[in-house]
Amino acid sequence: TREKGLDRHFRFFGYVELPDAFELIKNFDFGVVTWGYLAKNHLHTAMKIMDYMCCAVSVCSLRLKEQVQSTQNIGIHADTFAQIATGMIHVFQQRAEYELLREETLNHFNRVLSWELQSQKLIDAYGSLLNGNAPNTLPLAE
Repeated sequence: TREKGLDRHFRFFGYVELPDAFELIKNFDFGVVTWGYLAKNHLHTAMKIMDYMCCAVSVCSLRLKEQVQSTQNIGIHADTFAQIATGMIHVFQQRAEYELLREETLNHFNRVLSWELQSQKLIDAYGSLLNGNAPNTLPLAE
């Protein structure tokens, strides 16, 4: 940022404790997940994705299987970080599109991913497992 003369546009916080982190995240323009194309990154959801989504911050990531699955492709997902940056610029310059993306992000979190919705599915799955009735697959998110 210093080399490009962009220091005034960025603030780097490092690790921030909860609940202070959520107050910061709510003011982010975008939530960038910097995971690259590694096999494990296709199988795990970065916790920050959920943090971004619950704060109505659009997720930006490479097209990693679990990131796209978790966001249901809501956000900016591309094959390269340069394409992500181009997408961010485009969306940010279209204020109505930007605000709609933030709204869709929060709606998806509240309607699909929130703990209030997922906790009952998890409890039911454990109940089935403990009763010996575990099905082969237990969908936790739909």
